[in-house]
Amino acid sequence: MPANYRAHGHGQGYADLNFLIPEFIEQLDYTKGPFYAELGDLTTAGSAQFSLVNSLQHSFAKFEIGQDNYWRGVFGDSVALAGGLLTYGGEYNYYDGPWQLKQNAKRGNGILRWHRGDENQWLNATFMAYGADWRSSDQIPHAQSPQEPSTAMAILIHPMVVTHSDTRSPSTWAIAKTMSSGVPKAMSGITTSTSIPTSPTCSMTDNGDQFRQTDNRIFFGGEVSSTFEDRLLFGHETDYLVGFQTHNDYIWDLALTKTSLRNDLNNIRRDDVFTGNYALFASANTRWNDWFRTEMGLRGELFYFDVASNLAANSGDKIDGIVVPKLNMIFGPWMKPNTTSTSVAASTVTTPAASPSTSTQSLDSPLPVSTHSCALGAPS
Repeated sequence: MPANYRAHGHGQGYADLNFLIPEFIEQLDYTKGPFYAELGDLTTAGSAQFSLVNSLQHSFAKFEIGQDNYWRGVFGDSVALAGGLLTYGGEYNYYDGPWQLKQNAKRGNGILRWHRGDENQWLNATFMAYGADWRSSDQIPHAQSPQEPSTAMAILIHPMVVTHSDTRSPSTWAIAKTMSSGVPKAMSGITTSTSIPTSPTCSMTDNGDQFRQTDNRIFFGGEVSSTFEDRLLFGHETDYLVGFQTHNDYIWDLALTKTSLRNDLNNIRRDDVFTGNYALFASANTRWNDWFRTEMGLRGELFYFDVASNLAANSGDKIDGIVVPKLNMIFGPWMKPNTTSTSVAASTVTTPAASPSTSTQSLDSPLPVSTHSCALGAPS
């Protein structure tokens, strides 16, 4: 399930990982660079993939407390249910922070995960939800006197102006994964809502730069892939990977609104947006000898964008695509490989809510933008 959003009220590529509870993460796999056929849009720099636990060996509950009125409680357990294991848990966190205006940050998380099967054939169904609300002071250094250096604390000019308040209504994630006949399949869906008022220059007038960004969406997507192991390419052992991915967002009230003391004055822009991404990918991992192997891949991306805006210049729809070759050449022993890689990856430009100084953004510019990358490495 991708965490980055192709279009968002707070900016393209926006990611929110607050739905994760650390105690329920089993493994983190990360990649560097755009060199992998199964990874496409918004992965030019790399990726991080979090895997959740299928079950807990022991039930647990703990409470943490810290300075600046920080406290956190979390619990979890696994029980047998319907021929599988149901893992459940929750977390609640409160924090004021070291600011003149107390942050009053509140966040609650919950998780349900049902698992059945073994490593060769299994089924997962996961439901996660979280909600959060906080007041975050803009970072304005404040000196107590000319002789005293500026501190990192933010000075409170006006609690309704300089603060940055972020509200996440209860967000939900529903994910189903299965492995059968060596073919993993995944489907996911998300609903989220975000509201972010702020004032970059702390102006207290109606003609200042106070504004609010909002985003409400439903996301749905999925992936089907298959690995064919121990095949031959020109007489050399090769593993093939083929797959299909889709990622779709329906967003309403994607808006930038002028405000005064957090009260709406008028819309700078307000859009309803649909973005769809459909990708086919294939790769071949070939071991040519004991010290050299290659990973060759090809990824085809199709993008569809449909924007209905209160500004006619921002409305329209567009279809575009890109074909992305991938190549890794790996020299050396497998435990400490020397790596030479070259690749082209796709990164797209979409139509998120405009910045305070921009009220329009055209769909006429090329959407998929190629990026060229090369990485060289050696054991250390």
